[in-house]
Amino acid sequence: MRVSAAALGVLVLSVAGTGTLAGRDGRQAPPAPARATTTANATERPRLIVFLSVDQFRRDYIGRYGARWTSGLARLLKDGAVFDEAAYPYFHTITCPGHATMSTGVYPATHGVPPNTWWDRTSGRDLTCTDEPGAKAIGHRAGPKAPTGGHSAHLLRVPTLADVLREQLTPTPRVVSMSIKPRAAIMLAGHAGDVVLWYTPEGGPTTSTAYAGSPIPFIRKFAQSNPTPSELTGQWKKLLPDDAYQNEDDGPGEHPPDGWTSTFPHPLTQTRTDGTVMSYWQSTPAADAFLAHMAMAAVDEMKLGSEHLDYLAVSFSEVDTTGHGFGPDSHEIQDVLLRLDRSIGELLDHLDAKVGKGRYVVALTGDHGVAPLPERRKSQGEDAGRVNVKPLAVELDAALSARWGKGTYVSRILYTDIYFAPGIYARLEKDAAAMAEVIGIVERTPGVAKAFRTDQVVAAPTPNDDPTLVALRYSRVPDRTGDIFLVPRPFWVVTAAGTTHGSPYAYDREVPVLLFGAGIKGGHYGGAVSPVDIVPTLAALAGVHMPKTDGRVLREALSTPPNATTP
Repeated sequence: MRVSAAALGVLVLSVAGTGTLAGRDGRQAPPAPARATTTANATERPRLIVFLSVDQFRRDYIGRYGARWTSGLARLLKDGAVFDEAAYPYFHTITCPGHATMSTGVYPATHGVPPNTWWDRTSGRDLTCTDEPGAKAIGHRAGPKAPTGGHSAHLLRVPTLADVLREQLTPTPRVVSMSIKPRAAIMLAGHAGDVVLWYTPEGGPTTSTAYAGSPIPFIRKFAQSNPTPSELTGQWKKLLPDDAYQNEDDGPGEHPPDGWTSTFPHPLTQTRTDGTVMSYWQSTPAADAFLAHMAMAAVDEMKLGSEHLDYLAVSFSEVDTTGHGFGPDSHEIQDVLLRLDRSIGELLDHLDAKVGKGRYVVALTGDHGVAPLPERRKSQGEDAGRVNVKPLAVELDAALSARWGKGTYVSRILYTDIYFAPGIYARLEKDAAAMAEVIGIVERTPGVAKAFRTDQVVAAPTPNDDPTLVALRYSRVPDRTGDIFLVPRPFWVVTAAGTTHGSPYAYDREVPVLLFGAGIKGGHYGGAVSPVDIVPTLAALAGVHMPKTDGRVLREALSTPPNATTP
């Protein structure tokens, strides 16, 4: 999708004083050059690209909580390039499209990954972004049963930076990507990789036959002793004294996992009435520490960055897991960030020792933000609440049945996207009264601000377009997104408990963009920036050409200009 900045004007979806983001047109990069060798310009190219994602990392966490960070996050902020106005410009601010955007340098309308799950009109079922029926899971730890479910990046329609590095450089860079979530690890890696891992209770570190033919020996060895017994038992306690944390420990609307209370400490195991033991390890900061240690093991075993350029990606998941249940104002989210700061510090210290200071480059960003817990907002006298979409399909079917005869007209409502049965949306376009009734029903749903039709999204842009309509154009994938899109009111969330993200509002769009290390000039930089700009910048440092990009090279943060041939 190519949308000119002049046509879009400025995208402003600001809530309660939060920021703005200017629209930017997509640009086609020059054709890819012949494969380059890493011996050319070796002194200018980093030995290791380190891509760090923090799932659900709101940009304002830096100002709110960053004063307590003393290790890795603090080092990136102190010595790195910090982009103070970074944000996504699109509508579906969710994990899979976020990771696909940051790793490809193009927006969802181009890379083809809308929300995590969409309604597949062909098969008539929900499809998740990494579904791969032809792949089988490969676990690295013996358990009572084998992991199931195959995953790959075959639904991603463009190459990632890692894909391009493998294609264009000789010797071929090693690609390592890991997360707790398959969609995060896979989207940061792309269509191939040497070590692509996520976590399952059945298999521990898990990959699939899309990436490996058998278990990876050093990962199997790592999984035998990690997580450590101390990480699996005991309690999650606060790292600092109580007065180091902002707000109360029992905030309105907090929704902890079953078996936990909303206050510290939190047990790491609990015996159920049937005698089974419930483990909460994946709901604690120990999961992030596990990823950092596994990344260090990969650096050691594979000697990443020791001979030529390699690629290491880690998506830390615990901020998201905790944020959904406890919200962005909780003591829990603050403690997760404190401990993540230390885990990233360990990783950076290890890279200093093994790769060398100034020989690797780090990019850190988030895939989306998160809304405050609506109960907290309401307790402060603000408008907030929960959008219940469950009755909506029934009401729409009833209205259309009264007009056209009894039938099932709505196939699925997934979050903000309404999917009609085949042919029904085209029929609605020809029946203005029926369309008006449908839109009226959606917009009368408590907490819904507006509904947009597909024909509005695909219409030619104008300077006066609604900012949400602009955001939808960045997000819409014709065969994967819905026919009608509902827009929640600010601080209204489409979830029954806890909080979530996925809206076009600033609290969901604004994330950090930090660059650090080889080739990077530290400092604070203003102006409209998006995570989509990270890949063009890293590609410039690596001396490769992305086949397509919606972003730009962040030249203001480069210590030396890239080669003249770099786009």
